[in-house]
Amino acid sequence: GVPLFPTSVMDHGSLISEMEKLEHMPSQARLRLAKKRRMSQIRQWALREKSGENVLGRKRSEPRVQFPSSVTLLEASSRNDVNEGKIESLALE
Repeated sequence: GVPLFPTSVMDHGSLISEMEKLEHMPSQARLRLAKKRRMSQIRQWALREKSGENVLGRKRSEPRVQFPSSVTLLEASSRNDVNEGKIESLALE
């Protein structure tokens, strides 16, 4: 049958109705359910990490935003990051 509290992503309406059911559950049952859900979240996260997928289920890609070396150098200098500043100043040459 259908589980009382599914472990997958739920819509807002489902979450609201679930909250009403949770209010009437004993504390120990709520704790068991929370632990079960957390373990499920950790398993799903581990599978995504292993497969190289991000949260949305797409493969990881290169960073979409790339700043010019001059901007990176300015940002590094504003943080007094000498190491990154040296690397970026070499990239400008």
